Amino acid sequence: MPDTGIVLPVNRLTHDQLEQVKELEKRCNEYDSITLKLNWDMLENRKAEECSDWLYVENGKAVGFLALFAFKSSEAEISGMVDPEYRRRGIFRKLFEAAAEECRKRGIPEQLLIVQRGSESGRSFAGYAGAAYEFSEYWMELPSGYDRDVLNSVISAGQIELRPAEQADMDLAIRLDVAGFGVTESDARGFNEQKLAAAGESFWIAELEGIPIGKINIQLYDGGFISGFCVLPEYRGQGHGRVILGKAISIAESNRLTGKLALEVAASNDRALGLYKSVGFVERSVNDYYRVTVG
Repeated sequence: MPDTGIVLPVNRLTHDQLEQVKELEKRCNEYDSITLKLNWDMLENRKAEECSDWLYVENGKAVGFLALFAFKSSEAEISGMVDPEYRRRGIFRKLFEAAAEECRKRGIPEQLLIVQRGSESGRSFAGYAGAAYEFSEYWMELPSGYDRDVLNSVISAGQIELRPAEQADMDLAIRLDVAGFGVTESDARGFNEQKLAAAGESFWIAELEGIPIGKINIQLYDGGFISGFCVLPEYRGQGHGRVILGKAISIAESNRLTGKLALEVAASNDRALGLYKSVGFVERSVNDYYRVTVG
């Protein structure tokens, strides 16, 4: 079949383009029996001056999509998909090459390909790209029938309060990310400023008797997605994290979102995995991350 499509770089997806991506995501998830990681809060709030998304359009229809998420200056995460009826035509390779060129322009030396373990096409492309397996993360969800009595007891167990983050909390947020995730101060600042500005994001500061000790983000999309959860080192191991998590669950549910509240946790992080399970989260799938150097 002749290739009549084009790679379309997009600085900010329009409403119609977002709807096409959602429909494409649905078709791919159903066909492959997976759940793609696309960071919808970011897709819907891209910076207009920066290109981070690419569509592959054929006859006016989006049949391929790739998104770039630069959480660090040293690497960018890559997630994307191709309509099952249009695979084996080199479409994702063209999207990937366009994203690699953008990384070169920004001086980003490496990419992390996000491949859900059930995606044969994703694993195949990682091999084609010469990407090396780096680590895995569990995708966890809070089922509808979780034990609410357990949640209520968790919430009432400590003197933790959550309040919306403000610009004045930036230094604390940076300190937390540097200590908890090993990122640079510059990357932490950029990440947290983005979270403060995102319309579909709820960014909270955890206080213990008025003293800020941690933070947590709740993406207000679908059933909600928890990220950026961290407690200052001197307050860890005292049960505060479990209370913060319990209150975050209550906040997500108060927004009456549809779907299941979700989060990701490193497969090697037994302590965090145990924490999430203790309030009712269950493992649903695994995302494997493959690293490749931008040539």
